[in-house]
Amino acid sequence: MKGWKKGDEQGIVRYTAPAKERGTAYLRSGDNTWLYLPSAEKVVRRGGEAELRGGDFSNADIFRLSLVNDYDPTLAGEEVVEGQPCYKLELKAKDRSIAYDRVVYWVRTDGRSTLSKADYYTLSGRS
Repeated sequence: MKGWKKGDEQGIVRYTAPAKERGTAYLRSGDNTWLYLPSAEKVVRRGGEAELRGGDFSNADIFRLSLVNDYDPTLAGEEVVEGQPCYKLELKAKDRSIAYDRVVYWVRTDGRSTLSKADYYTLSGRS
């Protein structure tokens, strides 16, 4: 998946793989969420608590994620991801009400600030 956010109220998530899901997208504006299904060339309105395409988390879990307000960051080192040197950032939730207890990001060190990899962990440790 690739995702973009503007503040806490607007965002888009688009599937890049697997092939059968590629192009599927979610658009969020405030409390409204829409799902675009490329195979059907159709847009469907979804509720914020609906599951995100068969996953264990809801639309709201993804779109209401606020890294600045909800997490305490730590620089955990540097690693190479897909041939690119990256900073490894670990973010720990400030309280138990946050959708993910821990988030780990690998961000390129070349100044492009491009996210190379992300892992999201629940309280149980599942990613």
